[in-house]
Amino acid sequence: MVFTNLLGGMLMRYRVGDLIEIVAKQDDEIGVNIPKMSFYSRADDLIDIGTLARFTETTIWQAIDGSKVKYVEWTARKEADNGEVILHLYLELKESEKQPLNKITSKIRKKLHKVCPEFSDMEALLGNNKLEVTILPSNAFNNYIEAQRQAGADLAHIKPPHMQPNDNVIKRLLEKNKV
Repeated sequence: MVFTNLLGGMLMRYRVGDLIEIVAKQDDEIGVNIPKMSFYSRADDLIDIGTLARFTETTIWQAIDGSKVKYVEWTARKEADNGEVILHLYLELKESEKQPLNKITSKIRKKLHKVCPEFSDMEALLGNNKLEVTILPSNAFNNYIEAQRQAGADLAHIKPPHMQPNDNVIKRLLEKNKV
């Protein structure tokens, strides 16, 4: 099934960036025999690891939040590591978070396995190495936001995206205390 919007003229089209899930063949509640759809995610906000596991902003957030790791903010993207595709999570921790990186990674991995069973299956099949966590310097997100404000960025581009930030955004988040 392909959905498009017809806008701007007789033959001008663009593809809708929403992913939907068909949840029923019909809607008995209102008595129609057309598929019942539910919004799943934006296509550009989906991280697909090896076509086996798909992460939305919500699933990643649920895993981080469920891990009870004390964090300020996060961003995540798909990266290649020695030819292997991984989920790379960048976390700014609260000052009160004192756990070592390996324990933080383990807790988040465990929660990712719960919220995305396909990820658990993939790691069982291909090895337990599809998640990398990098701890960002303190105030990384505040420094980024302040630099964007000083540069006169549009309000919509002041915060880094949670999903699939580009190399420049990651580089700026990794810089220590630069505004």
